[in-house]
Amino acid sequence: MENGSVSLKLNDREFLYVSGVHDILSFTEQKICVHTFDGVLTVLGKELKIKKFGTEDAAEITGRINSLSFSEGAPTARSFLSKLVK
Repeated sequence: MENGSVSLKLNDREFLYVSGVHDILSFTEQKICVHTFDGVLTVLGKELKIKKFGTEDAAEITGRINSLSFSEGAPTARSFLSKLVK
């Protein structure tokens, strides 16, 4: 685990605010994987969208959120941003 804290705020299963974000690893309308200070957060749902991701080490996700789960350790996939900068 790296330095920093992670905070989640879920409103009505349609809006999720996540602080302590390093990177967005992958995303589809059904699944978003986020690299946080505490591991990889996986968000499952329908019509998921990343509304905001930037310099504040935070992300905002909208859609119908059905599941949130954390996994320990470093991410294994290349990050979304590293694929863009290729």
